[in-house]
Amino acid sequence: MPIDIPDVPLPPAIYDHAPSGVVEAHSGSLSDLEYLCHTQWRIVTNDVSVGCSWPSRGVWIVILPRIGGEVTPELQARVWRHEIGHVNGWPADHPGARYVP
Repeated sequence: MPIDIPDVPLPPAIYDHAPSGVVEAHSGSLSDLEYLCHTQWRIVTNDVSVGCSWPSRGVWIVILPRIGGEVTPELQARVWRHEIGHVNGWPADHPGARYVP
């Protein structure tokens, strides 16, 4: 099933800006993301993971979907904005999420 870009919420404007900390970005397949985000880091959600982020020793690790197949450059960019929102302090329960194209 294709991943719809509007299904990945954007953070509120207060968190939707360049990262406020050091970021180390990595990309992987959707199955890699499922393992890293749900299994290894125990992020609990009913949704399919298309990215995740967590702090580690003063650096934020951001995992993005690798472009190819159903992952378009636009989707990857959307996930980047979503995850950077978390880097900038947006809580995991996504208050004020914006579902816009």
